[in-house]
Amino acid sequence: ALGASTLHLGRPQYAWRAVIGLRHAWLSREIVVFGIFAGAAVSYAAVNWFGLEAFGVSASLRTGIAWTVAASGVIGVLCSVMVYAFTQKAFWTFPLTATRFFLTTAVLGIAAVWLTLLLMSSSGNAQAAEIIARRGELICKGLMISTALKLAFDALVFRHLLRKQTTVMKRSALLMIGPLKRETLWRFASGAFGGLVMPVVMLQLMSGASSSQTMILGSAAVLFVACLAGELLERYLFFAAVASPRMPGTLR
Repeated sequence: ALGASTLHLGRPQYAWRAVIGLRHAWLSREIVVFGIFAGAAVSYAAVNWFGLEAFGVSASLRTGIAWTVAASGVIGVLCSVMVYAFTQKAFWTFPLTATRFFLTTAVLGIAAVWLTLLLMSSSGNAQAAEIIARRGELICKGLMISTALKLAFDALVFRHLLRKQTTVMKRSALLMIGPLKRETLWRFASGAFGGLVMPVVMLQLMSGASSSQTMILGSAAVLFVACLAGELLERYLFFAAVASPRMPGTLR
């Protein structure tokens, strides 16, 4: 995905120039940090998949790579937040954008881990099956809590509709219930279905003796796709619903 992201450029062969502004541009920092994240993540996945012996890696070095993946991922998301917070738009302030991005990280991270564990367990991975048996309920509940927090936070924008003055945030809320009404409805429906309804279904399937592996895997796939669709729609609204102060003059 990181490699494909350069294809939208007019001259992809000069994509390396994006890192020139590392000292002063958040976009350059984001590119560099996510590049580190991608390299560390691939390395960590390879070491765990093929084993320490295949690469001559010690357990302590694997732990170091794991922490590099986690730290660079968090820093990368923070850089993404600053790219938009730096514009000083009311809809993209640091507290609002940071909350959106990190809750998205939590929701999709949990959903992806859950689907991955089930796929590994179905292929005979004993360690994944053990994690599901011990932590499956906790993972589902964690997804439900993360989703509930994200949906509640996304809905806070509508409180600005109660204001008499037409502020920038009220204009964003009006866009979401007006021209962007369909996308807004699908965003909340997809998020609630994938992050609230499907985890309950998963818990019931796993506790039932008659549930087949195919049924559980299919439900996990639906859960992930619904969560992903909800967050993609949220990110679309993040760009489409942003409003700027009217120029010239002041807000009315």
